[in-house]
Amino acid sequence: MKILPTWSGRRNFRYSGSVQTGVTIEFGIDFQRTGSFTSNDLRRLVDNFKGKEILLGTQHTSSPEQGSVAEWIRNNINRNRVMTSYLGPILVAEGYAVKCNGMIKF
Repeated sequence: MKILPTWSGRRNFRYSGSVQTGVTIEFGIDFQRTGSFTSNDLRRLVDNFKGKEILLGTQHTSSPEQGSVAEWIRNNINRNRVMTSYLGPILVAEGYAVKCNGMIKF
């Protein structure tokens, strides 16, 4: 298991796997909550945003920001947009994206 800070840096989470193989994410108090993304989900996401700098969309509001990664995840993968707080750092750590002034660049 690898441990990373969330996108905001206020908490840590851990994950296993990779963008190429799919990831399982453990988060929350004592890492008791889990979520996952398949390699196909992640490949489609990276391909969709390649060359773009956009909002990740980590706000806990009723609807994610238009054009954000969170909106794409909601519409295309059907996962909770809160997962972007964990997915963004994984994409950065594995070299698929960089964090730029609060945005994510693929």
